[in-house]
Amino acid sequence: MIFVCHHNLSNMLIIKIKGIFTQQDFEQVFVPQFERLIAEHQAANLLLEFDSNFNGWELAALWREIKFSMKYFESIAKIALIGNDKVIKWSFRLLHPFATLEINRFDYGQREVAKAWLTI
Repeated sequence: MIFVCHHNLSNMLIIKIKGIFTQQDFEQVFVPQFERLIAEHQAANLLLEFDSNFNGWELAALWREIKFSMKYFESIAKIALIGNDKVIKWSFRLLHPFATLEINRFDYGQREVAKAWLTI
């Protein structure tokens, strides 16, 4: 399950992910929000906050995310990742092919620090 927050005056999309990240979450929640944001700002900064009870991705969602990243990686300026070390390591592996992006890791409780980094 994911929750999406977008600040109207910025190009920042904040995604909090709990439980299992499903293909339905990705296609029906994340993608429409992301596409609206890049239509307004041409580029987006993403804050992905993996809740402590995050249990991974559905295989279909993971595949969809990889295809999405290949299509839109030029529309993403920075990615901030918040979560435990295991989740962050997997996320870095997933995002590694798109290493031209600025990616930074933050600990739980550092959401405001991550948001500040995204706005620099």
